[in-house]
Amino acid sequence: MIVLGSVGVRMGHSFLSEVSHRISGMPLAATLLLDLVPMVSKSKTASFSILEVIHHGTHEKQLSNLWAWMLDSEGNHKLGDGVQRIFIDEINRVGSLDQPVAYGPYGVRQEQNTSESGESRDVSDIILEDSTTSIVIENYYTSDGHGHDHKKYEKYGTREGRNGIVVLLCETEVRSRLTGGWENASVLVYTRLLDRILELVTDPQYQRQNPEQALFITNVHRHFTKKAIMDSAELIDFVNVLCQSGEEGRYGTNNQDRQAILFGDSLREAAIQRYTESRDLLAKVKRNLGDFCKGTLISSLNESIGESLFGGAKRDWQGKWQYDVSLKPAEGEWLVSIAFGPTAAELVREPSGRLHHLNLKQDFTKLLVYTRDNKALISEVSVADVLEGLSEADVRLRDEVLQLIGPVS
Repeated sequence: MIVLGSVGVRMGHSFLSEVSHRISGMPLAATLLLDLVPMVSKSKTASFSILEVIHHGTHEKQLSNLWAWMLDSEGNHKLGDGVQRIFIDEINRVGSLDQPVAYGPYGVRQEQNTSESGESRDVSDIILEDSTTSIVIENYYTSDGHGHDHKKYEKYGTREGRNGIVVLLCETEVRSRLTGGWENASVLVYTRLLDRILELVTDPQYQRQNPEQALFITNVHRHFTKKAIMDSAELIDFVNVLCQSGEEGRYGTNNQDRQAILFGDSLREAAIQRYTESRDLLAKVKRNLGDFCKGTLISSLNESIGESLFGGAKRDWQGKWQYDVSLKPAEGEWLVSIAFGPTAAELVREPSGRLHHLNLKQDFTKLLVYTRDNKALISEVSVADVLEGLSEADVRLRDEVLQLIGPVS
């Protein structure tokens, strides 16, 4: 089932049957690829991440800047001390502290030397501090002190009688890496923090008032948490498709990672061949439709109208408009066009499409007939009909064009 917007359409099984039945020797059933296309396409689109595009968010300093910004209660993220409170909650949850750490607000500093005079520098990434409490944070991609001295961090935190807490903030926690005193630190991982922060930014009022910040933090969440793109219902559909197509045995093998790669390779091979052959199919449809319009349809229309209104068929459109044949007068611009496949989808589905406002049924196994002044209908003539060849006696397109243009004065 290919889902287009909110409309579910069984698309492509008749349209692509000519492609599918010619492919043999593939490890996947023909319908498997067709049913998985919308899932794969949606996943690719939904996985967009600002941080991945600009190649940021993987260096320690960049990550520290990001966390310091979110932890700053006066930051322009407009979340106040919300992130600080989440951070404190997590410290209290994971730490074996004598007493819970109180909410701030705390001031935020970066790049603080924790060493005493005469000692080699040992710089902490972030400090949260008020007059009674100091939270010394080392930020790294994994739970590793990576050469920093836990004792110095601890000593700096407890200076001047403060309640000192050492935090190791990381993307992944690996307990075996916690050595040299770092096993005593409070380990906070990005995923749990970002899950809770996301709850703040998905508040409708916050999103209305702070759309740019909400978008950025949502992208940060997506980048680091690597959440599944599909929801549970979609994953159930995915499993069902595999089982229906005879691929259930993949789940019973020992090396599941290897099976995932083999499955992806199989889909890739099938997709490349089907996509290539589908282009050939579309080209054949265009030739057949163009020939029918140039010969039979124009003559039939002019005879019905009683004058030579249509003088030719234009079929040399390029790019996304190439799957379209236009009927034009002997001189001047086109009057009526007949689109199919990708061009029809562009016209109907895309918000910028000239026919999007008509809310036409999205069935791209049929031709789409439309006029220059944006009247349109879904034809009774299918793409398969055009592939097979329309006879001279077939008047369906003629009648549909006449219906759209109305009486000719």
